[in-house]
Amino acid sequence: GLLADIEALIAADPELSKQEYLENVWDAFSVNDKLYLVVPNFSVQTYAAKKSLVGDRNGWTMSEFQQFMKTMDPEMKPFGDMVRDSFMYYVMNYCGADFVDVNTGTCNFMSEEFISMLEYAKTLPTEYADDYWDDYDYMQYESQYRENRTLLMNLYISRIQDINYSINGYLGEEAAFVGFPGIEGNSSIIQPGSYLYAISENSANKQGAWDFVKYYLSPEYQNSDENWSLPVMKSAFEAQALKATEKPFWIDENGEKVEY
Repeated sequence: GLLADIEALIAADPELSKQEYLENVWDAFSVNDKLYLVVPNFSVQTYAAKKSLVGDRNGWTMSEFQQFMKTMDPEMKPFGDMVRDSFMYYVMNYCGADFVDVNTGTCNFMSEEFISMLEYAKTLPTEYADDYWDDYDYMQYESQYRENRTLLMNLYISRIQDINYSINGYLGEEAAFVGFPGIEGNSSIIQPGSYLYAISENSANKQGAWDFVKYYLSPEYQNSDENWSLPVMKSAFEAQALKATEKPFWIDENGEKVEY
């Protein structure tokens, strides 16, 4: 009862329609089927791999992942140079909701999947070698996926155009967004973009607050350069996707567009 129902405000607003937006994104931010936040944009965090290696899969459990790695070259690293605490950070970042129930305040770390994650973590070094960063070869880092020395690339997607650099530059071929090995086998994350807004249900200026924050759901903002994340308006999202198919360019000294 503290926060206003944003879906009710959208339904009552003649300028907006819920059907114009990516409702699955808003569903991810809902609590008990109620949306209390204005979510104008979002980002996605996942793991990508070469489709030629992992096929069409879009998720896997830790057990499936470990079985898959047995079919790969033993020299190939699953995550590159990763230490134990980094791996456990990703476990809780991607899969924390599988082990911790924030509604009941309970947790369960005795499942077979969690234990298998701990067993895998035990195979990783506890820290980087003292001379790890000395003469660090960044070209070697950038080529690890293209040369099949590392399978999984952590991918943070805030603009569709940026995926071109990751897929074409780092993988060098078509990608499969397999996610982190999780419990349900679909461990990728939707995260908030630039802003999240809530409105007090008991505010004396509730309508004024709504008139302000709904700007971030307007076509003006959704299609603007102010929006640095993935837009939640379908038409703006599709426009960004179409723009991502264009070749990159720069403007020369004569003001001419030069593609490369």
